[in-house]
Amino acid sequence: MAKGKNISVQLKGLSLAVAGGSVTMQAFRPLPDDHPCYRLIGLVAAEAARIERLIDQAICNVADVDLRVGACLTGQMIGPNPRFNALLQLAKNRGMSVAICKRIATLGGHASGYFERRNRVVHDSWLEDQATGEPHQFRGKPKKQESFGPVPASEAFLASELAAIRKHREDVTELVGAIWTELQPSP
Repeated sequence: MAKGKNISVQLKGLSLAVAGGSVTMQAFRPLPDDHPCYRLIGLVAAEAARIERLIDQAICNVADVDLRVGACLTGQMIGPNPRFNALLQLAKNRGMSVAICKRIATLGGHASGYFERRNRVVHDSWLEDQATGEPHQFRGKPKKQESFGPVPASEAFLASELAAIRKHREDVTELVGAIWTELQPSP
């Protein structure tokens, strides 16, 4: 080995790092089925599904279609972006207020970031360090991230991701309520 070179090797569940002549090794295995991280991962997924359902409801309300009929359309949309796009165009077509249209556009713009984080939480592989039991998220070079391989990811990290997506859900819930209020006929 050339002097001063840092080398990393991945061997089926093992991570070996050589730096300046010292060797460290980590061995990983899947998180146990009953690991508390899985509860938080599931809650992140559930909150994201609730957000999509709320947007679907708003689309049906603005389009003035039955939920079952609307589901024929929204069920073909993948993720929040096409839903927010459809909702915004429907709101404009219906002549809804500029304030409502701005809120839809703003929340729609924020949604992709929240859902990318949700995707990483749900779709990345979860491992534990065999020596320490510490949970790790295996990152596979997602958009805008250079990290690759096992990265420590605590329950606190997952709780913060859950809190962020719950806040977004609360914002979407308020938007849906405002849309519903604006759609009601004046007395």
